[in-house]
Amino acid sequence: MGDLFAFRGASDGANATGTLPLYTAEMEKGTTVTYIEIDKGMVAKIWGIEVDGPTIDVIIQYSPDDGATWQELKRIDHADAGHLRIEHFKKPIIVEAKNDTTRLRVNWADSAPAVSWVTINIEFDVMKD
Repeated sequence: MGDLFAFRGASDGANATGTLPLYTAEMEKGTTVTYIEIDKGMVAKIWGIEVDGPTIDVIIQYSPDDGATWQELKRIDHADAGHLRIEHFKKPIIVEAKNDTTRLRVNWADSAPAVSWVTINIEFDVMKD
């Protein structure tokens, strides 16, 4: 078992799309990141996501090439405003870092910009052969 982190972020309420600024209790207070760089030989396992607030699409993406291209892994459609949506995955969404340029980020898309809150639970572990 690896280390499990709960990353939190919120849409800005002013734009229809964007990348969530993420933070976790393990980071320096007041610090946020727009992507997570995964070290070569490591794996990120996304076990679940929580979305609260107005309607929003939450898009989990990864890049194998330093952010030059991004590929969608999962889209969560939070269509029921005012209700907490909790989605736990029986099998995690897995991102393996086979190089030093693998990144993970969380974007949002919203037709009527408002502030929504997101928590994503990610386990970091050593990649198995």
